[in-house]
Amino acid sequence: MKDNITLLQRAEKDFFTAELLFANRGEDELLLDTIAYHIQQGIEKCLKFRIQLAGEDYPNTHSIKHLINILDNNDIEVPDWITDNHYILTSYATQTRYSTSVVSTLREIKTFMEEGKKYAENLNGFRETNALSDKK
Repeated sequence: MKDNITLLQRAEKDFFTAELLFANRGEDELLLDTIAYHIQQGIEKCLKFRIQLAGEDYPNTHSIKHLINILDNNDIEVPDWITDNHYILTSYATQTRYSTSVVSTLREIKTFMEEGKKYAENLNGFRETNALSDKK
């Protein structure tokens, strides 16, 4: 379970980093690429954490859709906002490192950041609840 905690903690750090950069971005549009990248990494790590909690190994991939498919195959629900935006979220990991600009609005980036942080918090609560029930 230690690896699971570390993976979730790393996701939380990605969201923290995104929030910090977002709050201090000023007029620097290039920071949006870095913010989007950290949002994607946080979501990817949350999904991989949830795959681990299901007792499965997660693949070495940045594809949010691939991770969603694994969770779906294990009858594990994924928030709609992730499923509906998997392509955009994956592009944050693959395109923001090489292209000139993020194609998302500030509002969209802020929403993904806030929702991602909530998802990580929910997973942390889920982990704690299951750890308590395992001890009984």
